[in-house]
Amino acid sequence: MVVNAGAPVLLPWAGEVPALLWAWLPGQEAGHALADVLFGRAEPSGRLPWTLPARAEDVPVPDAVPVDGVLDYHEGLHIGHRGYDRAGTEPAFPFGHGLGWTTWSYDRAETLAPSATATATATATGAGAAGGDEPRSR
Repeated sequence: MVVNAGAPVLLPWAGEVPALLWAWLPGQEAGHALADVLFGRAEPSGRLPWTLPARAEDVPVPDAVPVDGVLDYHEGLHIGHRGYDRAGTEPAFPFGHGLGWTTWSYDRAETLAPSATATATATATGAGAAGGDEPRSR
C-alpha cells in the first residue's frame, strides 16, 4: 500500500497489508521514483518525521487551532512523540520508524560522554543481499 500524505493520518488497516510505503509529497517525478522503489531499483530508506497514531483519541494535540493568529501549545514540549511518551500510549508507528530492503550489522558500538544526553557511535555494515542505505543518525 502506498500512502501519499503530507501529515500524519490514521491507518487502521495497516496490519492487513503486507507492506506500507509512505510517499510523503513526492513531486513531479513521483511515478518514476515510486516505480524504482516498488521494483527494487531503489531502497525506501527514509524514516518517519512524525509519530503516527494508532487511534484518533491517542493524538496528544488533537485540536491545534490558532486563536487571533497564535497557535498556543499549552502542552509545552509534550507534542508529537513526546506526547505519546508522556501518556504511555503506543503509537501505530513511532517517530523515526522506517524499514528498507536489507539487514544491517552494528559493530564497535560505543557510548561517548555518558550523561543525561549521551552520544553513541557504531559501525554499520550491510549484512543482507540487497543494497541499502542506513541513516547516519537515529
